[in-house]
Amino acid sequence: MRHLIPALFILFVVEIIVIIEVGSKIGALYTVTALFAFMILGVALVKARFRAALVEMQNNPRPSLHLLWIPLAGFFMLIPGFVSDAIGVLLLIPQVQHFLERRITDGLNSGKSFWFYGQGSAQDPRSGGRIIDAEYTEVHEEHSGKEGDLGSSGDDPKDSGRS
Repeated sequence: MRHLIPALFILFVVEIIVIIEVGSKIGALYTVTALFAFMILGVALVKARFRAALVEMQNNPRPSLHLLWIPLAGFFMLIPGFVSDAIGVLLLIPQVQHFLERRITDGLNSGKSFWFYGQGSAQDPRSGGRIIDAEYTEVHEEHSGKEGDLGSSGDDPKDSGRS
């Protein structure tokens, strides 16, 4: 999250540079026309993919991660500029989505931990603000040499609560 603002600022600067360069090559009117055409094309693509996602969500009780890319692509399409439109169109391509999903799941499965700070506990960021009040009892099993024998106490933790 801390990289989001600098990344958006860099994207904004790159967008301006690209728009100026394209405008100097093809002219201001054609540049503005191209920006609007790409925006309309992007909105149409997002709308078509969104309809397909709605059908999938109705038919599948556990939709896949690729439904995340549709609103993100729509966000990039709404930003006026050629670079953001290209990123938005790329996010709508299934092969790119699968590649990004593999990267995300590999990152999650690699043992790296992700911490989300926010309205949780100030003492432990892993608690997520949840407080669990519980009691516990330690059960120590004494082995008398035989496997499965609980020793002389005869207290079987599975039998607790039975009369």
